[in-house]
Formats: sequence, C-alpha cells, structure tokens
Amino acid sequence: MEGQGTMPAGWYHGEGDPPGTKRYWDGSAWTGEPTVMSDSPNPSAGAGVQDSGLNPASVGKRLGGRVIDSILFSIPVAGVAISQIDFDSVVDAVEAGETVEVSGGNALWAVLITLVIWLIEAAFVATLGATPGKLLVGTRIASTETRSTPPSWATAALRTAVRALGAISAISLALGNIVSGIVVLIGLASLVLLYTDDRRQTVMDKIAKTIVVDK
Repeated sequence: MEGQGTMPAGWYHGEGDPPGTKRYWDGSAWTGEPTVMSDSPNPSAGAGVQDSGLNPASVGKRLGGRVIDSILFSIPVAGVAISQIDFDSVVDAVEAGETVEVSGGNALWAVLITLVIWLIEAAFVATLGATPGKLLVGTRIASTETRSTPPSWATAALRTAVRALGAISAISLALGNIVSGIVVLIGLASLVLLYTDDRRQTVMDKIAKTIVVDK
C-alpha cells in the first residue's frame, strides 16, 4: 500500500495478506497478524467480539490454563522455599511450644520469587501472547485496543501485576494482610466475571484492556 508512512493509525488490508483480512497499522508499522474482519467504516470502534475476530476462550480453557500455570510456577517456588527452611530450628521451636517466625531472609526470598514469577509471566505474554498454561490449552492474550497478540510489554506487565502484589505482602507486615485481601477479592471478582462478562474479561483483563481468545 503506497503512502503507508502518512496513513493514520487504523485497520487496513495489507498488501499480500489473505482476502477479507485486515491488520492494525499503528502509524509507522504493522502490528499483529491479519485478522478476518468485516468492512465496517470503523472496525476498531464499537466492533463486536465476533466482528473483530476476537473470540473469547471458554471458561473451561481459562480455568484450565490458570490451573496449569499455578502448578508449573509452584514447583520452583516450593523448591526455593523448602531450601530456605531450617527444619531443625522449626522442630525445636515446635517441641518447645514456641512460635515459628519467618526470618528476614525468608521474607526477602519470598519477594524475589514473586517478582521473578511476575517478570517471567509478563515476558511470556509480551513475547508469545500467552502464559505456559494458556499455550498448552490453545488460547492467546490479545489487546482489545489493537486487536493484536501478543500485547505490548506495558500491557503484559500490567495484566500480570497481581503477581507483583505478592511481593508487597512479603515486604511489609503492616500491608501484608491488606494486600492479600485485595488479591483474594480480585480473584473472586474475576471468577464471577468469567461467567457473567460477555467477553469473559477478568479484573486484570479490564484494567489492562486485554482479552483471552482461542488460538
């Protein structure tokens, strides 16, 4: 398409793309893959999920992907956590009727583990468009603004920010219970939205403006 450098951002049919498809032009370069889309005057504004080619993944796939991720990420977390426990001290404290306290070193490890998991998950989303669990069940995370996957790094980091909240809980005892409560509420609200929202967007999907779709 001639004059691409002067084209405003929007949806266009790219030269060489399959007939009946469009992809997003951000003003300087194409983003995402060609998407089957109707020839509405402004497909990015008010387009329905089916019209834009973004078909929400089923609740079963959403939950299945999250379960797989939880299992995969819990394995290294459990390994590091166990390696930091002085079991002799724990046994001695229990036998003496004393309270087992979390040391500052263990709290630091909890912070580091949480942040590493957040970065890994964000990297998967920003580069592959999905977490390991979503890749296995055949779903992808797309931006509702650009209709493309993978989303930007900023979007990926924002969508996975719940993982970073765990670090705050470990850093501050004063904020720990509050933050943990917030995480629980986000999880419960997201579960309700999976069954009631027409796009099955969770709380973090709505904040980051993303949607989980079938591959």
